[in-house]
Amino acid sequence: MYGKLFLSFILFFASSAFALEIDEKLTTRILSVSSTKKTVLLNRGLEDGLVVGDHAKFFLTTGVIARGVVSKASPTRSIWSIYRLIKADSVNVDKVVNIKISSPLKLTEDASKSLVYEPVPSGTDSISISRGDTSSRQRGMQTSSDQDEIDSLNDGPIVESKRGTSRPQVNLKRGGYIRNMDSQDTSYAQGRGVFDNKSWEFIARFQYHSLSTSVDDGIEGNEVTTGKETTMGIGGSLEKYFPHRKDWLRKFSFFGTLDYSSTTSSSDASTNDIKTSQTNIGIGTNWHFYNDILSFERVIGFVSGSLGLINSSTTVGDAETKGSGTFFSLGIGAKYYTASGFGVRGMLDFYSQGIKSSVSTSDVESVTTKSGPRLIVGMSYLF
Repeated sequence: MYGKLFLSFILFFASSAFALEIDEKLTTRILSVSSTKKTVLLNRGLEDGLVVGDHAKFFLTTGVIARGVVSKASPTRSIWSIYRLIKADSVNVDKVVNIKISSPLKLTEDASKSLVYEPVPSGTDSISISRGDTSSRQRGMQTSSDQDEIDSLNDGPIVESKRGTSRPQVNLKRGGYIRNMDSQDTSYAQGRGVFDNKSWEFIARFQYHSLSTSVDDGIEGNEVTTGKETTMGIGGSLEKYFPHRKDWLRKFSFFGTLDYSSTTSSSDASTNDIKTSQTNIGIGTNWHFYNDILSFERVIGFVSGSLGLINSSTTVGDAETKGSGTFFSLGIGAKYYTASGFGVRGMLDFYSQGIKSSVSTSDVESVTTKSGPRLIVGMSYLF
């Protein structure tokens, strides 16, 4: 059973990138334009399926405005060489346009049907891809990942295309940077400002435990009893991120948890129901290793560890057993955010706890240990 759960989790966690097919469309924003309008910088890149050599038509609701080819690409940006400019007035900075992947233009020997290639003198055509985006809504929102990506696009000359062909020179620093807030037209500010200002997250958690138990009742001569236990519980946690940091701390988050579980069972050996409740209070940390912590519409992988304190109570008739102890857990998980900050997550971890308890009518102290896999799913909101 656990093997199937773990396999399902791995399949959910895995993702792969692929290139766009002919006729597929993307909505994008023009970040920068050269003086000749033959080179443009878009906020879509490798993570959106664009690759060097892709041809596309640029169009608005009024029709096609240009045609070009990708000459350079980074995870969230791409530089396009425009070889057919139909409506130059519509190619402007901060303009939202649609692109449709198309086949390269076919070459012809008929001079009357060929496109006229107007070479640009060396050094006269340039495009602004500085550390500050030309869009006023994006200025000041770059991280070190942004700067590395922009530096990679600045490496080497921009190669214009001739008759629908290109000779790209690419030197990308792939790193771990993935599509973030500035690559989506559905974001509120076309920049990381949305998630930058939401460094806290509340998570509602639902848990399923399948644990091995061991009970030492504290009475000399009695053997330690073992068994299995499955329980479900609910809880919440508050997580803190550091989106403005540019060092190792950016990949980490810290959280506090409060979990509660309650069960009622019966036994043939007793006429009374057995009521058990347990409250866990803990702290922990997550390390994000797959996709940036600010990514949305992308799976984010993380490793999680936590520890904390336990208070428990078991009531059988008039006898009440109270206990206290500690727990720790270590696991791996994945989460996914929408552009509005809502998210879902799942985690599979190893959980272990130890509780010392005593019956209200006796001085005998027993020790109960439990350990095993725990599946946690939750819904969250960044604020």
